[in-house]
Formats: sequence, C-alpha cells, structure tokens
Amino acid sequence: MATILVTSRKGGSGKTTLAVHMAALADRPRSPALLIDADPQGSANFWYSRRSAETPLLAVAAAGGVKAILDDAKASNVGTIIIDSPPHDAAGIASLMRQADLAVIPTRPGPLDLAAVVSTIEIARAVKTPFVVILNAAMPPRAEGQEPAIISEARQVLAEMGAPTLNAYVAQRADLSHSLITGAAVHEFSPSSRAAKEIRAAWREITNLLEKGKTNG
Repeated sequence: MATILVTSRKGGSGKTTLAVHMAALADRPRSPALLIDADPQGSANFWYSRRSAETPLLAVAAAGGVKAILDDAKASNVGTIIIDSPPHDAAGIASLMRQADLAVIPTRPGPLDLAAVVSTIEIARAVKTPFVVILNAAMPPRAEGQEPAIISEARQVLAEMGAPTLNAYVAQRADLSHSLITGAAVHEFSPSSRAAKEIRAAWREITNLLEKGKTNG
C-alpha cells in the first residue's frame, strides 16, 4: 500500500484537482484507491458527491484523524491512498507528511507561486519525507511538441532550489473543470484529450518514482 500526500501551503495551487485525478487513476477493481479529504474546504468530498462510480473510496477527516484511517486501510484491500491536505496549516501538513511515502507538491509556474512553494518544500525536508514538485495549472497550454517558456523558466528556479520536479506538467484546460463538475476524472470524461494525456503522464512518473525509490530532496 502506497500513501501519497498532495500538499501545498499556498491556496490555489490546484492540489485537489490533482488529488482526485490521482485517486481515480490509482483505482483498481480488486485493489481500490482511497481518497482522504483532509482539507476543511471539502472540495474532494464535493467532487465525490457528484460521482456515479463507487470507487475510489472516500474518507473525510481532519489532519489529526488521518492516522486512524490509514491503520484501518492497512487491514483492507486498499492499494493506494491519496490524501488531499489542508493549506496553510504547517503543523497539519508536517503530521501528514510523516505518514506519507511521497509528498507531491503542486505549484503554478508564476514567480509568486514559486516563491511560496519554498515553505512546503522546507517542511518535507525537515520531516525527511520524499517529495516531488509538479508544475500545475500552467498557462498557456503546451503547443504540440513545444514547452512554453514560463515552464522552462520555472524548472530553472526549482532546480536552483534543489527541488526534484516532474518532467510532466499539467496545463489549465477546460476539460479538467468540466470533468470535475460531473464527478468524473478527465481520463473518464474525455479520454483522448490533451488534459487526460497530461494527467496520465504525471501519474506515470509519480508511480515510477514510488516503485524505484528515486525521490529525494
């Protein structure tokens, strides 16, 4: 069983969108994924309430109640756990990081967002949790075969921080929002869309990192 925390101390990073998509991608018929909504805003729970499929499973808890859910999950057939963390709560994020195998830290590629991501990275380093940064909600979207300059520039900033970063990034696309409204993930709502391809590519990298144990920071 792998536990992945999607976390950022900065609001608006798109962590819930990533968390619900990762949970949907991780779900398997005999080994369901479990999505834990530990964000007081409850956006993952809202998405789940509109979903027709019975999986991934969902649990709602404050950060302090997640450990009990993880203990119960270990005795079940749950394969992957995705935790959507509260923003701003440094102590809660640190507690959740200690319980995770990997922290996925989303950030938009703008300068203010990149400056703010440092505080989340520092928590991961302090508690010695493997982490990786993903560039998320990027504008403009990728042209075919070409990476926007803002993404390349953001990669350089993150490299100077010594922060491991996914090669894949996720652009801000309408299909992502449309899928969430229906309680679906974008690979279910529009399987051949660029949004679905980007989400799948990011998920493949994350699972490869977990399997190979190559995350660091």
